[in-house]
Amino acid sequence: MKTCSMGGALFLLCTLGVLFCTGGVSAENEATSTPGVPNVAPDGVASQSSTSSFWYAKNAIDGILSGNYLHTECARTREQSNPWWMVDLREAHRITAVAVTNIAIVDSENIIGAEILVGDSEVDGGTSNPKCATISSLGYGETRWFYCLGMKGRYVTIHLPGVRKTLYLCEVQIFGLPVGSEGDEPQSDSHGLQVPSEGVPNVALHGRSSQTGTPSKMEDSERAIDGSLVGPDHGGPCARVSSTYTTSWRLDLGTSLRVFAVAVTVPNLEHHVEWTKLCVENLEWDSPFRNPRCTSITLPPTHSTLAYQSGGVEGRYVTLYSNNTLRDALLCEVQVFALHLPPNVPNVALHGVASQSSVADTLGEPANAIDGSLESNYSKGSCSQTKDEHKPWWMLDLKFTYRVYTISVTNRRDCCRDTNFGAEIRIGNSEVEHGTKNPRCAVIPWMDYGTTKSFDCHGMEGRYVSVALPRFSEPLTLCEVEVFGLPLNATTHISKPKVWDGAAGTGLTGKTLMFPHESLKNYVILEPERPMDLTAFTLCMRVATEFEVRREVALFSYHIWEDDELNVWRERNGQFSLYLGGSKEGVPFTLPDIVPFRAHLCVTWESWSGLTTFWTNGESSVRKVYQAGGRVRPGGIVMIGQDQDKYAGTFDLGQSFLGEISNLYMWNYVLTPDQIKKAYLGQELPRGNIFDWGSIEYLSHGGVMVI
Repeated sequence: MKTCSMGGALFLLCTLGVLFCTGGVSAENEATSTPGVPNVAPDGVASQSSTSSFWYAKNAIDGILSGNYLHTECARTREQSNPWWMVDLREAHRITAVAVTNIAIVDSENIIGAEILVGDSEVDGGTSNPKCATISSLGYGETRWFYCLGMKGRYVTIHLPGVRKTLYLCEVQIFGLPVGSEGDEPQSDSHGLQVPSEGVPNVALHGRSSQTGTPSKMEDSERAIDGSLVGPDHGGPCARVSSTYTTSWRLDLGTSLRVFAVAVTVPNLEHHVEWTKLCVENLEWDSPFRNPRCTSITLPPTHSTLAYQSGGVEGRYVTLYSNNTLRDALLCEVQVFALHLPPNVPNVALHGVASQSSVADTLGEPANAIDGSLESNYSKGSCSQTKDEHKPWWMLDLKFTYRVYTISVTNRRDCCRDTNFGAEIRIGNSEVEHGTKNPRCAVIPWMDYGTTKSFDCHGMEGRYVSVALPRFSEPLTLCEVEVFGLPLNATTHISKPKVWDGAAGTGLTGKTLMFPHESLKNYVILEPERPMDLTAFTLCMRVATEFEVRREVALFSYHIWEDDELNVWRERNGQFSLYLGGSKEGVPFTLPDIVPFRAHLCVTWESWSGLTTFWTNGESSVRKVYQAGGRVRPGGIVMIGQDQDKYAGTFDLGQSFLGEISNLYMWNYVLTPDQIKKAYLGQELPRGNIFDWGSIEYLSHGGVMVI
């Protein structure tokens, strides 16, 4: 059996069992005993820079994850410069992670750019304390887990820099241990831990739960994924599982995900039955080949939330077991922090050529950072290092242009852990100033000794990858840089086709795109104003056409890699459907058919609930749940007029659009019903931040007419 060579607090990195130690997974399925890390926020005292109405600071540690701002379950400051929220933990803790729940309203983007700070100073709300993470992605009503990797402090602050800002927080969970308690040591040997820089969402709310027995409907399995950490002693709902030979509760995530942490909440009841084993697995529980990865767990007989980390284990099912067959078992909430598995993308850095601004000594050659080894002891000759100099840089020439999805950076283990703090990762096709003027993928936050952090670059394109300290005068040390991407001319990922011989234009206010006849050559490519990296959207357009009976037509086609990522169809049977994430199964709606007199059509979708709605002339359809927990990925091509069976190509004449399209707008959030009504009536709206008809960049091809 593979074991972890880590000690002290590093049991956190091996939880879900020694089986999940970074660097490999054992095929054995016996459980190893590991303690969890509690949510200590409810025992703290919350404050904020100002308070708007009844949205007090304490609301953000009340145990309610719903994000329902209207029910005053959230904290909110007034509009001001540099608002902050802080919790005093009463004593210094070593913080493993912070989980933040966003509001579920249109203003959910307000939190982007907020900083999570941990330290011992309460001056100015703790805003001068060291930074754990920056919230660069947090969807509508979403909860995300941000790693702090054992930072020490009494105060945890969320600070939103800038003028005229309002800070909303619906829940903040802080997972940590008091300094000096058992298991509290710095996580200095967390070698190889893959830490997502944008945080990890709680996907449990969108899963399907089940259990071995239910005494009453009010205590069914779904009570453990309802977004409430409040136990029955305070009137909160919990799942109650009938005692059987194998008492168990299970969550089906719908697809295999990379699970980074599981947080379990139990009630504050003196004699509640303990859950004893937690498993993550990929096959159904009645399969003889399940091979689950499990850990023995200990949940104290008091109401608390404990987190168990894995470092990124793949699995579709999360199961809790109790070995008590005499009494029912209670479970108040299960949070599963997980990411969708990336496509099978190789580390292309191994084949590149590295250079840097200088070489510290014979052990610090730039090529050491792409030698394929995560060894982070500098004396072993597997790290690069520049001299102590102004604005040091390291650059990798990939030799060809790649679409880069993820970059992982490994920090030095034996010394000098801050030598890449604040470095910028840039990707592009320019080698001017050693690539430091190319677009930025990420800024490296504080990293502990020997840790590896992964940064999502959303399919950015470029030949050169650079890591540079833009303002500091010190050495830059990198023990490994992994670049996961695909060449633009690879057979598995076709580059953008040479269709750029059409008529380009910007802005179509008062104009219409007319597709006069069936043709494989008639289409329009639209350029989004920001990457199509979406956890919610509203898409609206005016359409006029005469559909033939039993003819399917693509109204909107967004294709990425080898998948149809976001498509809107009028089906053969007259229904309208939305397809997301390469799924062959869309969600169909029966609507009034589009007529030649310019019908106004909208579709809305949000990931956290899966709620999907079509709107015709300002009136909504029934709502349906589709692809809850999903995400629209960036990096593709948006086209109207044709359906892309392959990336920007392979059309079907029978699916080509015939008619007129105008007033196409898209937002990366869900508009309110009143706003959709205004869109239908042509009244003033928020500017479309993905597509706006008045400023849209387009390229028309074939016989498409702009009239």
